[in-house]
Amino acid sequence: MTNSATIDAAGGLRERKRSALRASISDVARALTLEHGFSHFTIEQLCAQVGISRRTFFNYFPSKEDALVGHHEDGIPEPMAEEFLHGGRDSSPGEVSPSLLGDLVELFCQVAEQSPLDKTQYRKLIAAIEKEPSLLPKIIGGRDKWEAEIAALIAEREDLNPDDPRAVAATTLVASLSHKAGQKHFSPDNTDSYRTILTGYFAAAQSLF
Repeated sequence: MTNSATIDAAGGLRERKRSALRASISDVARALTLEHGFSHFTIEQLCAQVGISRRTFFNYFPSKEDALVGHHEDGIPEPMAEEFLHGGRDSSPGEVSPSLLGDLVELFCQVAEQSPLDKTQYRKLIAAIEKEPSLLPKIIGGRDKWEAEIAALIAEREDLNPDDPRAVAATTLVASLSHKAGQKHFSPDNTDSYRTILTGYFAAAQSLF
């Protein structure tokens, strides 16, 4: 094995361990919220259950609210972002590449497939929000931040301003389809993958246009 391959493998292992610990912190935050209520447990109590220090907690999350939400907190992984940006290399400045929407759907699928949020955690998250509705703005704010990051990535790829109507429309369309796909994917009786659902919705949208 080459040195570069060894470094890549070590980096991948570190990232998997980091993701696993992050997921564990969020899991405990949701469980404590359901058991005690969000305002009735401390970060110290959360850390004690996870087995980490307060300092380690703040290396992963800026607040207890962020720990509970725990979704899209790291943004788009750099290799996925680079692949998406590379897809627009042949488009002329100011012109939108024909593959933009399809590549955007693929990006959403890749991000979802590496997310630690499974059906069990999704149900815990929804239950925690139902128990503490005051957390809903945090969810909405996270979604807005995520969509702004997507719009900025589209703008960079297509050489547009982030507020260009085309960047906004592409972001809004795919993000809305993704939201619906996520709801269906996490429904109790669903057996289809997120990718299958989202690409199906996208194909339906294409047929309408």
